[in-house]
Formats: sequence, C-alpha cells, structure tokens
Amino acid sequence: MADMKQFEKLLKVLTMQGFTIEFLQEADLDAHRRFIIRNWPKVPLRYDLTYNTWKFRTANGERLMNIVVCKMGDEIVGQIGYIHGRLPVNGKLYDVYWGANFKVNEELKSMGIGAGLEIFAARYFPVLLSNTPSNDALKYKKQLGYKLLDGARTIMIPIRANHVAGLKMPDQYRKYLPLITGLANPVMWSARRAQMLFKGRNWETASEQTVLERVTKKQATLTRLHITHDKDFLNWRLNPPAEIPNIKPNVVVSSGNDREYVIFRVSNQIVHLYDYHFGSSGSVLSFLKYLLATFRSEKINTVQCYANNAAEEALFKKIGCIALRTRCVVTAFSQEGIFDSETHMYVDLYDGEGNL
Repeated sequence: MADMKQFEKLLKVLTMQGFTIEFLQEADLDAHRRFIIRNWPKVPLRYDLTYNTWKFRTANGERLMNIVVCKMGDEIVGQIGYIHGRLPVNGKLYDVYWGANFKVNEELKSMGIGAGLEIFAARYFPVLLSNTPSNDALKYKKQLGYKLLDGARTIMIPIRANHVAGLKMPDQYRKYLPLITGLANPVMWSARRAQMLFKGRNWETASEQTVLERVTKKQATLTRLHITHDKDFLNWRLNPPAEIPNIKPNVVVSSGNDREYVIFRVSNQIVHLYDYHFGSSGSVLSFLKYLLATFRSEKINTVQCYANNAAEEALFKKIGCIALRTRCVVTAFSQEGIFDSETHMYVDLYDGEGNL
C-alpha cells in the first residue's frame, strides 16, 4: 500500500527554495494566462476561466477549480489539473481524479516540482490517476508509489492518408507529404466507399437519456476497473459551456440494435470516438457511412478510438485499421491500496483528458 505522506519533506524543500504550491486562486488568473501562453502558445483555451471551471470541476464549489499550481513570486512555473470521476471497486464508489495539462517551465524541470504538485494533490484527492504520462513524469510517479495498469490500445481507422502518413514521417521528407497523400487518397477513398456500399444499420441523433440507457447496459458487462458513466458524468461531459465552441460531443444510436451507440467529436479532420458499443464490424462500417455523409464538409482523415480487449480490436481489424503496438499505461495511486491487486483498467477516451 502506497503512502505519499512520506514524501511531504519535498514540499518543505520546495518552500525553502522559494516555491509555493496551492490551488489556483482568482488573484492568480493573470499569472496563469502568462504561464499558458509560455508553455502552450497555440492552446489559449487552457487559460479560459469558463472552460477550466467546467473541465476541472469541483465538488460543492469548495474552490475555484481543481488546478494545482506552483508559484515563484508572482509567476506560475508549474501546474497540473485534475478531472473528477467515480470508480466502483468491490461495491464501493470512489471519487477519483485524473491528472491533465501537466507542465513545468523548461528551466525548472529538475527541481522536483512535478512530484511536489502531486504530493500536494494527494492531501485532498484520495485516488489519483493519469493516462500515459511522459517518461519524466513516469519516473517520479514510480517513486511516489503509483501502480502501473495496462490500459487501452489506440486504434486509427484511416479514411485519407494525410494524418496517418504524417505521424512518423521524418522532417526531411515532409516536403513530399502532399505528393504521397495526393497519390494515396483516391485509392484509400475508393476502398472505403466500396466497403460501405452495403445497406447497413441506420444511425440517428439521440437524447442524453437514450444514450445513458445504452451506456449503462455496456458498463454492466465490464469486468475490469472502469470509470462510472452515470447520469452525473454524462450530464457534465455532454454539456460543456455554450460559449466554448466546438467541444460539445455528438451522440448517435443505431436504430437496428438497442445497445449500439457512439459518442464522438469531429476536430481538425479527426473523429475521436469517446465511447461506443458496436455489435459487429458491419455496424462500424454503417457508422462510418453515416459519419462521412453527415460530416462531408469536414474532410475527415482519420477516425480514432480506444480498444480495451481482443473483441473490440477485432471489430476494427476486420475493416482495416492501424492498432498501436503498445497499450496506454494508467498510473494509479490510492492511499487505501485499492489498486494493489489490479493489473488492468478499462479506459474510454473521455474518462480523463481525452480530446478536451
């Protein structure tokens, strides 16, 4: 059983060096904006107050948001946010917190600030999780007593070559990417269209209540650890603030099967399947047919999702997909030791950071 309290002395050392670790306060919002611009210049949404108070929601409004920051003077030099969820284990429902948007100023990465942020968070959050942290973060998480669990495998269904071809292409060959994709795309597109000529299931937009019923049926079959997707979770995740554009997921169900559903979002020509249940590979193809017809103007390149077991992987392999060789790694900490005997966790894309 892990005990992070033994590492509290690191917080004292950081304090002696002039650092302060605390939850983000309203008075620090300008400093937080500067920190985000320095570290994520292309993602200004990460300093948006409305977005952050929704994404890193708190229970009962006990603080502004669940973002822990490290300050030096008036400047923020590190942060980690925590996304709330609930995890059923042995008949008990635990509040859990997924780490997200972790960053420390480059020149301070060797100071132990990352570990300090998590040691501080453990005072308030009984269960901490993260999905596939960086190698640097993984080193200190192991030292802090995190358990490593096998998670999902990333699946990519290529529609056009643009995204997939660019993933591993060395920089010196990128000038040839337009030529390669120009040759490959007509072939790939024709192959996908041929797959979808059959008459498959019809898919239609569904209400939150309808998809909740289907999600509940799926979760009742899961035997591995998993985040509970109950009414509270879906009400939060499916209803982001209206003033934040293009982050609300789409929800569709199959009219031919009372268990099939897909929760997804189209972003930058990539479709992220947050949560789904397909009864067969034919259902996957019929969903792709619906997707490409409905979102024709988006010029979709890739459909991306998680597969947590052999049955889910088989659904996509039959229609032609790219499955990453290694699985995601879930790091899990619990003062009570609830992960001590666990080796796997079932993870859906929107449990933690996902595509937020």
